[in-house]
Amino acid sequence: MNEDFSTEPITPVDVESIMDARFYKPDPGPLATERVASLTLNDKKRDKSLVVRVTFPKEPGKYPLITFSHGASGSKDGNVSLAYYWASHGYCVVQPTHEDSLALRTPEQRRQFRSLEEFVRKEAFTAWRSRALDIQFLLNSLKELEAGAEGLKGKIDSERIGVGGHSFGSHTSLLIAGAKLAGAASIGLSDPRPKAFFLLSPQGPDGLLGRDSYKPITRPVLAITGSKDTSAVTSMTPESRKQAYELMAPGDKYLVWIEGAYHGFGGITGTARYTGAGPENLSHQKYVKSSSLAFWDAYLKRDAQAKAWLQSDELKRASKGEANLQWK
Repeated sequence: MNEDFSTEPITPVDVESIMDARFYKPDPGPLATERVASLTLNDKKRDKSLVVRVTFPKEPGKYPLITFSHGASGSKDGNVSLAYYWASHGYCVVQPTHEDSLALRTPEQRRQFRSLEEFVRKEAFTAWRSRALDIQFLLNSLKELEAGAEGLKGKIDSERIGVGGHSFGSHTSLLIAGAKLAGAASIGLSDPRPKAFFLLSPQGPDGLLGRDSYKPITRPVLAITGSKDTSAVTSMTPESRKQAYELMAPGDKYLVWIEGAYHGFGGITGTARYTGAGPENLSHQKYVKSSSLAFWDAYLKRDAQAKAWLQSDELKRASKGEANLQWK
């Protein structure tokens, strides 16, 4: 059994409800949501502007904050359905557009590359450090974020923060969680403020990360990958992505493995088409939504019922074996 990472009180478990549960809250939540599609924050220290998308509940209250980073070449406008889903269940979600985004390139700059894969290989992956600094800057700028997004003021609970991302965004999240580069003692990108981390298609030991890179990560982590989650631009395989979980020390670590899931996880990452994205699959989207919300609820809202669901076989039974959740 895992020990709680905090001594804070948690909501009592409703055992009967757990027994009846299947997917964990797979439908949109009860809260109406608002969004600010584009908000620019100015990082004077780096002489840089960071454009973000913000999705949050309309109802007054204090809500946990989730920052979510797009994959290589993506933007703040990917993963929108996931942001709305989390917000409807009581979260403020901020999605930055990192400097590797293709959306920040002019048509002329885009024409310099024969394909999206060439752009990612030659340019996007060089932004690994600036991406992590973007997240640190966001966490330093919550007052400015609230002031700039109409309807958001007073709603962010800065004591309950989660960080997540898809693909290269998972790499960003790993660095914030404390992962070190292969052969490096420290790179100074870890941030102590986030309480939990969500890795949708994480990186295993390949390139910048080695087998020892994951050992410093002690906070709760949920990783999700699948049997067809390959890469068109790296040697990453589904099995190597799974190693991100396997190489972490035990203690509030979770892995969801989805049979047949591609890198786009049924379309939940957005409508952009790229090699390996895979077809639309609403079931795969449901698995990602359900398990990620249970994880956030367990570790950002201290909900014992959510944690009990995570540490059960409910996902496997509800998906008829297509999705399997394990923990250590």
